[in-house]
Formats: sequence, C-alpha cells, structure tokens
Amino acid sequence: MSVVFLALVAAQALLSSAEAGVPIRLPAQERVADWQEALTIAGLSPGTPGDGAWVDVTVGATVWTLRVRDLAGVLHDATVAPPRTEQEREDVALLAASLLQPVAVPVRVAAAPPPPVKPTPRPPPPPAPAWPPAAEVPVVVAAPEPVVVAPPPAPPAPEAAAPPAFEGRVGLAGEVRPWSVPTALVWGEVQLVGSSPIRPAIGGSLTAPAGIPLITDDVHYWSGEVWVGAWYAAAAPVRFDLGVTLGAAARTFLKDDLAMGVAWIPVFSTRVEAPLRVAPWLVVEPGVHLLVDTREVDLRSDEDGTFRFGDWSGRVSVAFRASSRKSTKP
Repeated sequence: MSVVFLALVAAQALLSSAEAGVPIRLPAQERVADWQEALTIAGLSPGTPGDGAWVDVTVGATVWTLRVRDLAGVLHDATVAPPRTEQEREDVALLAASLLQPVAVPVRVAAAPPPPVKPTPRPPPPPAPAWPPAAEVPVVVAAPEPVVVAPPPAPPAPEAAAPPAFEGRVGLAGEVRPWSVPTALVWGEVQLVGSSPIRPAIGGSLTAPAGIPLITDDVHYWSGEVWVGAWYAAAAPVRFDLGVTLGAAARTFLKDDLAMGVAWIPVFSTRVEAPLRVAPWLVVEPGVHLLVDTREVDLRSDEDGTFRFGDWSGRVSVAFRASSRKSTKP
C-alpha cells in the first residue's frame, strides 16, 4: 500500500509540473492499448526517452528491467515480473512513477561517544605474614557425652494357661421311647476342661419306671446307664457344645413289680447343648440327646405274644455345670 500511495503522489506531482506525461518506452511486443489506462493513472505516456525524465522498459529472460531517469536526472533501476493482467500493468506503471521523484539522502548525525568507563581499582594486596609466625593456639573440643540408649521394654509375659480342671454337672431330662410311656431321668457327668476345645467326660444316668402300654400285662421298665465320651466346644458363629458317648445300659423289666430280667445293651448317643452362663461359677446348658441301642430286645407275653422293645430314645435335657475355678468361660 505504501508503494501505491507513493506512486499516486508521484503521479500527481508529475501531472502538476508538466502538461504531457513522462515518456515511457514499452517493449515492442506490448500493445499500447493494453497499457493506456495504467499509464494514465501513473501520469505516463508512451514515447521515446529524451533530455528530461523518462522510463525505459527492457525485457529480460524472466523479468523486466525498469530504467528510470527521475526529475533530478538520477538514474534508477528496478526489476519486475512480466505483467499479465490489468492490475499488474497498473502496479508496474505506478512503480515507474514513484521512481521519477528524486529521493533525498538523509544525513546521519554521528551519536556522541559513550563516556569512558573508569577502570575498576584493584584490591590492595594482602598484608605480608608476620615473621616469625605466631604460635597457633590449640582449640580444645570437649568430647561429646556418651548417649545411653535404654533397651526397649521387655514384652509382657504371656498369661500362663490355666491348668486342666474337673467340672461336674448334673441334669434332668424327659425321655420318649417308641411303644413306651414318656419318663424322666436324672444324670450326672464329670468333664476334664483345659485349653483344648475337646473335653473328655464320664457319666451315668438313672430313669424312672415307665410302662409299656402295648402289653396288657402290667409291665414296666427302668434303666441305668454308664458312659464315656468327649465334648467339642464350638465358638462360632453360635456357641454350642457337641458330645458323643459310648456306654452300656442295664434295662430292667418288671411285671407286677417283680423283676423279670435284666438286659445289658451297648448304647451310643449324640448330644447338642447350648451353654448359657448365669453366674461366674454356674452355667445352664439346655440341649437334646439321641440314644441308640445297638442290640434288640424282644418281650414275650402269654396273651400278646412276642413284642420288640423300642431300640432308640430322644431326650430333652437341661444341665447345670459347676467349675472348680472361680470363672470359666462356657
């Protein structure tokens, strides 16, 4: 834009100073009609260079050379690409018009020299050491006091496991046996309790006389049992004890309150109980027991013939366990 502005200014100056445009010699292959509008805008006219200002266009291999003699008689050269359009021809004409104006050469004023830099003064030399040198005074450093590290405290001694102790318990139970009248019994047991969840046990029971209603005769029976077994104390998720016993039962059969005979029968039982502590020294243990006779017993009656005695029984029991220690967890 600055070039176009300068060219316009130059063209106006030329138009105001001369009636006819500055002559410009175009290349022979160019048609003047194609350049007429661009030359008119720039204040140029086709012609031959003379004594005054003029513009001569020379065609080269790849570019055009503009040789311009300005109004002051100074020659200027510029190269441009061969124009192909009206706008490009106008740009070339305006460039030639701008070169016709004499250019004032600016006068450069030398800047004042900078003030001289004062040299940095050298530091004074160190003083010479005195001779003979003064004796060095030894520096006495006190030895650090020894740091006494106290040994870590000994871990607390583990609590000694309580020695095994005997715990006794007594219980009451109701018994139901097939073909017999329900009866009651009392039983007792002694367990060896230690740190292990398994507790050995020994015990016995005695049932009250119970009738056998399927026999028309007045026949009763009562039993005495002894056993050995073991209990396992389960802690989770619900606290309960599981017991297994193996023993012998003496079944005594009575007719008209007279003993008919005694049958010794091996018995096996499984027991499940749920201990509930009611005092530091007392635990109540409700549970259920299942007893199985391992040998069958047949009863014979003159009127009813042979009858097989029930070979299993179920019991609902509640036991009371006391410990030889002041506090025992169930």
